[in-house]
Amino acid sequence: MALELQPVSAVVAWTGASTTNATIIANAVEARIGNYCNRMTQGVGVGTIWTSGSRTEYLSGELSDGLLLKWTPITAVASVTMITANGISTTYTLTDLTVDGIEIADLGTINGRIGRLQLRAGSYMWDQEYAAQRRARVAAPNFGAGRNKIKVVYTGGYSTIPDDLKLAALELAKNIVDAKAVSGTLQSETLGNYSYTNASSADAAASEAVMGSAKDLLQPYRSYANIV
Repeated sequence: MALELQPVSAVVAWTGASTTNATIIANAVEARIGNYCNRMTQGVGVGTIWTSGSRTEYLSGELSDGLLLKWTPITAVASVTMITANGISTTYTLTDLTVDGIEIADLGTINGRIGRLQLRAGSYMWDQEYAAQRRARVAAPNFGAGRNKIKVVYTGGYSTIPDDLKLAALELAKNIVDAKAVSGTLQSETLGNYSYTNASSADAAASEAVMGSAKDLLQPYRSYANIV
């Protein structure tokens, strides 16, 4: 499994863990950060979620004029297609679309960082199937309604991993090592005004607490695409 955020050698140097343990930690950190940032999806494994590459997503329209793409930054959009129940596909005109207000043709020189694919105001791409079922035209512009009806093929991800994202991986790795160093049998201790309580491994907050300072570094990289 390829590592995108930090190599094992960097985890060893930062945490002092053995190579064997650092390998386990490095892979766990990649998965934990990928899940926390909502970039992990079936069919897209660790080693492909941050680095720039070709992506294909099937999105639900929800009668919205905008759709959130997962693997930002968006550097190119190849095609956007509406797939109806009878198998007929209609291709959107790319000049009728923008990403974060950026023209499709300009992506790559200006990256779409949030990843909002949006129909241009005044552009009409009717979901004829939806309209026919309800015998009425729906508000436009919109991407229609129905689960996974919109197929988007695009290029998304980083050509160079940002430094603060790489730092978050090291911070999380260090937090894991430090948590392991605390005695698992020690529940609490008190000496004068000093008091310490060790979170139980069964404590639901314990896992989240390990994120520590890495959470602040990761906030700008969290995706809210396709969250129900």
